[in-house]
Amino acid sequence: MRYPCRLLVFLNLLIPLWAEGQGMWMPWQMPDAVLADLKQKGLTLSAEELFSPEKPSVKDAIVLFGGGCTGEFVSSQGLLFTNHHCARGVLQQLSTLERDLLKEGFWAKNLQEELPCPGLTVMLVKQVEEITDVVLQVIKDVANEGKRQRLVDSISQVLISQATPGNGYKAFVRPFYQGNQYFLFVAEEFRDVRLVGAPPQSIGNFGGDTDNWMWPRHTGDFAVFRVYADKNNQPAAYAPDNQPYRPRYWLPISLRGVEPGSLTLVYGFPGRTSQYLPSYGVQLVQEVSNPVRIALRGQRLNIWWQRMTQNDTVWLKYVAKYYGLSNTYKKWQGEQYGLQRVDVIALKRDQEAAFQQRAAQQANGRWLSLLEELRLSYDSLRLHQFSVDCWNEAMMAPELWRIAAIVQPLVDSSRAGAPSATIHSLRDKVRGQLADFLRNYDAQTDLQVMAAMLRLYQEKVYVLPPFLQKLLQKQRNRYDAFASWLFRRSVLDDPDLLKRLDEWNAKSVRKIFADPAYQLARHLSDHFSTVINPNYKRWNEQVVRLNRSYMQALRELFPERIFFPDANLTLRLSYGQVAGYEPRDGVQYHHYTTLAGVLEKYKPGDEEFDVPQHLLELAHSGNWGIYGNSKGELQTCFIASNHTTGGNSGSPVLNKNGELIGINFDRCWEGTMSDIYFDPSFCRNIAVDIRYVLFLIDRFGGAGYLLQELDLRR
Repeated sequence: MRYPCRLLVFLNLLIPLWAEGQGMWMPWQMPDAVLADLKQKGLTLSAEELFSPEKPSVKDAIVLFGGGCTGEFVSSQGLLFTNHHCARGVLQQLSTLERDLLKEGFWAKNLQEELPCPGLTVMLVKQVEEITDVVLQVIKDVANEGKRQRLVDSISQVLISQATPGNGYKAFVRPFYQGNQYFLFVAEEFRDVRLVGAPPQSIGNFGGDTDNWMWPRHTGDFAVFRVYADKNNQPAAYAPDNQPYRPRYWLPISLRGVEPGSLTLVYGFPGRTSQYLPSYGVQLVQEVSNPVRIALRGQRLNIWWQRMTQNDTVWLKYVAKYYGLSNTYKKWQGEQYGLQRVDVIALKRDQEAAFQQRAAQQANGRWLSLLEELRLSYDSLRLHQFSVDCWNEAMMAPELWRIAAIVQPLVDSSRAGAPSATIHSLRDKVRGQLADFLRNYDAQTDLQVMAAMLRLYQEKVYVLPPFLQKLLQKQRNRYDAFASWLFRRSVLDDPDLLKRLDEWNAKSVRKIFADPAYQLARHLSDHFSTVINPNYKRWNEQVVRLNRSYMQALRELFPERIFFPDANLTLRLSYGQVAGYEPRDGVQYHHYTTLAGVLEKYKPGDEEFDVPQHLLELAHSGNWGIYGNSKGELQTCFIASNHTTGGNSGSPVLNKNGELIGINFDRCWEGTMSDIYFDPSFCRNIAVDIRYVLFLIDRFGGAGYLLQELDLRR
């Protein structure tokens, strides 16, 4: 029986319960009630086995991969699993037209064949220390948000220096509960990471954009890396004589599979959530931001896709960027569906009514006017939010502006008469940044994007920046003609631009400074900073301050509730259970998929649903060995009710014994609103079954030697 939403909210405000699967808990500070609930659900590990600063624990197997994903150690020799889509940029970087690792995949047959990945890092948290009292003492009387943040940054740098006095560690400070609590993290950053194996994109991204965020799913979304260290097992830059890193802990792997109702834990680095937005904040997302961002980004993606599918070179340059943008685009659409389906705005209003009732019972009346202040501030922010979203998604869509931003520091320093040594150093830095950017840039594609986005911006906002309007009028307000003129006149998209940097002199400075695209980029930047951003920043800072107060008030007025902090790319542990769901009326989804589903979706030659011949042969053989289930199936993916978000890509999915059973890679489309509101009835995370991963490594990739490193448990 489904109780009325108002009654459910009322009950949740009165008793210290949380929705099944809801919560991104700090593993170093797990509430007793949460630990008790985990034990009741079957967890065999202790809190210390999950996280310990002194003894080896599960946290020592969890890394921040590449700055935005999660990875996990699975062997004593630094072998690391993560998602294929987290490795996409690396695979693209290591690819050439002659050897496309995205399309062909890659499998090292020994240590010597493993490929160095320049610029790729993994970070391993060593210690966590609460510093709330120190930080709040410094900022207690500061009302201005800008000054407040500068003071937080200042004291953070002092604490970071004290925590890393020549010990080679990295450290960083993160706010929790909207800035009501602060923690200092000390970590190791490994810079020698090498590619060991990855399936071809037809497996690692099987289903492409069509299946992204969707269930059922049949994607082998994984990649294998190895972390290397120096002879003392310490982080070091790449060197041929570095040795595989020896982690303090690595995850055992279960071959027993999953069953409905089984406990699942997801350990990783979730990026960002907004669980405690008031109803006015949800309205802003649902009625302003998402609709305009969806409309504008969809147009850019259509242009990219048309160009990519017509030209192999453009495909190789844009595929990683395309799927990165598309991922968020489709997520926004799912978020809209979920917010409306559950009517989150109404639920939030019910919570606010209960809040106001508690606030009225307080003798000092401290929080009585807070919700009204929030409403007024969000009303003021609404118009400016629309302008900023249009600017970011349309006006800033052309990548030509990014080229201008890369070279601007060099141009400014040269015009200011900086010392020659400074200029030479800056030129080398800019040249490297530009080379990396141009490697994945196509001017004709960007030209089409510019023409379309300028038209859409003017349709949405009505008024173009004056400098741009004058240039457009010279082309009779024809967007295609203007974009063609600008790209024809500009040197910023010239392949010889790197040579100009090599021959950098006064003439080069004058040439780029007078460039129409460079000048337009500067004017656009000035227009945003002087016209659009000031009012947005003013009201956004007001909203940030009030939301911090709202979070503080919630914790004070409802002491019987357990509040978990929003995600902020720090270590978190969520838990739930393996479970199917009902996406729509009359539709029931099972909790797992099999390789048979790959054959059902298979479309020869299709960009998203083609399958390598070798996998077809393996699928028809029906010989799964130790990787099959008791029904004679090879399971590919499964779903569970864990609370996850971006950053949890690559996170290990663990069973009650802390054994690896899957690699998290996505959420179900209908439940992507879980960043704002988690509904246990249909919010699901999606994982690739670890047995499918091992099958592909062994039978498809021919890299079965890697399994000898793993702790496999049957």
